[in-house]
Amino acid sequence: MGRRRLPREAAVAALLVLCVAGLAAACKSSNRSTVPSPAATATSRATATVTATPDPVGSAPPASTEDASKQLATLIATWAGPCAGAAVLERSWGAICATGDLDGDGKADTALLVPVGGGGARTPNPGMVFVQRAAGSGLERLPPEGEADTSVVGQKVFALAERTGDARADLVLLANVCGAHTCSSRVYVEWWDGTAWRDAGPGTGVDSLDTISFDGKGTAAELVVHGGVINSVGAGPQRAATTAYTFDGVRWSIKSVLPDKPVYLFHAVQDADELFGRAKFAEAIAAYTAAADSKTLKDWRQEADGVNGRDSLAGYARLRIAVATAALGLDATRAMDAAIRDGNDPLFANAAQAFRRGLQEGNGVHGGCLEVTQYLGTSGIPEIVRAMFDYGYGNHPVKTYKEICPL
Repeated sequence: MGRRRLPREAAVAALLVLCVAGLAAACKSSNRSTVPSPAATATSRATATVTATPDPVGSAPPASTEDASKQLATLIATWAGPCAGAAVLERSWGAICATGDLDGDGKADTALLVPVGGGGARTPNPGMVFVQRAAGSGLERLPPEGEADTSVVGQKVFALAERTGDARADLVLLANVCGAHTCSSRVYVEWWDGTAWRDAGPGTGVDSLDTISFDGKGTAAELVVHGGVINSVGAGPQRAATTAYTFDGVRWSIKSVLPDKPVYLFHAVQDADELFGRAKFAEAIAAYTAAADSKTLKDWRQEADGVNGRDSLAGYARLRIAVATAALGLDATRAMDAAIRDGNDPLFANAAQAFRRGLQEGNGVHGGCLEVTQYLGTSGIPEIVRAMFDYGYGNHPVKTYKEICPL
C-alpha cells in the first residue's frame, strides 16, 4: 500500500519544485482557471448585460418648432391610437398628451403640448401645441399668436374639454408673451368650425398671472385667474386682482374683477371712487374716511420720488366726503369744515370753499360742483391736478380736473 502512494507524492513534490523555481505565474493561472475570482465574475456579468435601446426622440426637447414637427410626424404615424406612444415624449421631452373629438366625426383626436428650446426673452417656458386629427389632416400648430406655456401652470390649463356648448372637445391652452419687465398670459379656447380654428377665449392677457383654474364643467364653469401686476417702476403702484370669466354664448368674457386689498393709499382712494361713481355715497364716505385717516397705507409717490403724495390724496378724499354727504341730502357743514380745516393741500381746501359757496347760493350739489370745476379750471391748475393723479402708465386714464366734482 505504501508503494501505491509514492507516485502521487512524487508528483506533488515535483509541482512544488516548479513553483519555487520561478514558475509561480503558471501556478496562479492554473488556479484562476479552476476557481473564478469575484472580479472576474463581475466582469463577466457586465459583459453579458444587454445594451438599452436608444431613445427614438433623444433626451432633450427639440430646439425649434420645426424640429418638433418633423420628429412628431414620424413618431405619431407609428402609434396604434391617440397618445398610444406618448410615454416616451413625456419621459424625454416633458410633453403631455390629451385626446378628444375636436371635429365631431366620432373619432378621438390627439393634442400634444411640447416644450421647444430653452426659453428666452419672449417667454420663459416656450412650447407649441400640435394637433393630429383622426381625419389625417397632418399636424396642426397652435396657438396662432404667442408661445404655448409649458410651465406647471400651463400644463394644468392644457386640455381637450367641452367649453363652448357644441358637444365637441375644445382645445384649451395658455400662451405667454413677455416684454422687458412683464409676461402677459392669455387663455385660448380653440374650436374647429369645419374649416378653421376659432378662439372663444377671453381675448386679452393677464399680466404676471400666478393662479388659474376652470371651476366647474362645460360652459357652466367659471374661469378664474389671479394676476395683473406690471413689474415696472414706471407703471406706478400695482396690486393684483381675481378675475372671473363665464361663457356668454360666444366667448369667455369678464364676469367680475375683485382687486386685492389695497396696500397703497392711491388704491384705497380708487376703491372709494368706484363706490362714489355708482352713487353708493354712504359707503363711499366710509371708504374715503378710512383712506384719509389711515396711518398704514403706503404713499407710493414718497417711495418712488421722495415727494409727499399723501396730503393731496387725503385732501381730495375729504372734499369727496363733503360732496357725497350733500348728495345724500344731509347737512355737509361739518364735512366741508373738515375739508378746509384738516386738508394739508391748499388746492383741495380751496375747492371745498368753492363747493360751500355754490351750496350757499342755493344751487344744490350741482351748483357746488360747478363752482369747484370753475375754480380747478383756472389757468395752470388743470396741469397740477393731472400731475397729482398721474401714478404711472399702469394706472391710466389719469383723473382730470373735470372729474373731481362730477355731480
